[in-house]
Amino acid sequence: VLARQPDIVGYVGRDVAVGLRPDYFYRPDGSTPPECCFDTEVLLTEVLGTEVLVHLQVGAQTVVSEDTHLAVDSEDGADDAQRFAIQGWHSIVAKFPVKDAPRRGETIRVAFETTHMHFFDLESANAIS
Repeated sequence: VLARQPDIVGYVGRDVAVGLRPDYFYRPDGSTPPECCFDTEVLLTEVLGTEVLVHLQVGAQTVVSEDTHLAVDSEDGADDAQRFAIQGWHSIVAKFPVKDAPRRGETIRVAFETTHMHFFDLESANAIS
């Protein structure tokens, strides 16, 4: 990650936001580096034809920004996101083929393609290149 985004070095010891798009999560196999994997609980699944959106519990704090308010369908949705973050309900969304769909409540191992991580300065909300 540091080789691809050297500016992140200036943020050592500071909190940053990490953006992870659902398309770049996958179910790891034996060749996946362990530092790309984590175990998580499935909170919710949404089947969308041949794909399934899987809401995964994470230990990181959710960032609710102005962009969150713009991205959701309504102010109620943004308010829900803020309320869930305050209550400690932190989740991320992954997208898998429906044949790999886990069940709600199941603990699964997932991995992320680190070449697609995005970092943001929490104070300015600017991307860290």
